[in-house]
Amino acid sequence: MDRLGTLLDRLVGNPPVDEHHGGSLPRPVHLLGLAVAVPVVLSALLRVAVNAPVALPPGIVGVASVADTAVLLLGGGTTLVVGLRTPSMVERVGLVAVGVFAWLAAVVQAAVIPATGVLVVGAAVTVGRRIQSVEGTNGRTVVAVGFVLALATALGSATGLLTTGFRSVGTWVTLLSLAGLTIVVRPRWPSWLLGGLAVAGVLYAGIVSPFLTGAVVLIGAGVVGTPLLLVAAGVGGAVAAITGAALAGNAPLALGGLLLLAAGVPATMPAAVAVVVGLVVLLHRPSGVSV
Repeated sequence: MDRLGTLLDRLVGNPPVDEHHGGSLPRPVHLLGLAVAVPVVLSALLRVAVNAPVALPPGIVGVASVADTAVLLLGGGTTLVVGLRTPSMVERVGLVAVGVFAWLAAVVQAAVIPATGVLVVGAAVTVGRRIQSVEGTNGRTVVAVGFVLALATALGSATGLLTTGFRSVGTWVTLLSLAGLTIVVRPRWPSWLLGGLAVAGVLYAGIVSPFLTGAVVLIGAGVVGTPLLLVAAGVGGAVAAITGAALAGNAPLALGGLLLLAAGVPATMPAAVAVVVGLVVLLHRPSGVSV
């Protein structure tokens, strides 16, 4: 029993601080975040490929469905681990509830509606708790609040809890929040160059093949009712922020940004879970408190 208690203490206890990166990202949570990112990115790429004018092997749609299920299972497990590791009781309850309902949504279709409310509340509790330690309003606060609003409006509209008009609101807020990642990372010119190329690529695709581009951003990213320029700004801003964080050696910000970009508009349960995990990683605390 003593050994079991020691093991649980190590699992739930606070992790060491990473002084080189300005904060702490527990190694187990870091690995779990990477594990979630794999099916999230794969699912996004598969959705784009399905709508691209290329011949795909049979069964590719089934692989996309498996990837979405993996996002729910791995994302739910990640929020459970993070919830158990955090010293805040309020945050712990919120994240553990998100994890449990993410697992339920993966196996029981009827759990999607209650899981919608749990995900929004859990994300709001986590964001609210973690920005309390920040003096004033900074970039992470603005971006995190934006994604919580996107969760509430996009997922609420998609599940019928809100009217259909809120789906466009969720899309606008998501893209603006993705573009706002640049105020969190503050990338340098190489990253701005890559972000600019991403903007140019989206605009070029939209001008040359508007119907195909519209289908790709709708199915691939859940974008509804927004101008092409805003889509380009969101993608370009996220690319600049992710590469800027990676070049600066800040793995938490790069990983969080990648999860948020690949998730797209959180109008489905897998995308919403990916956004919650992305926010958890993005809002890691420099004080040594668990993510």
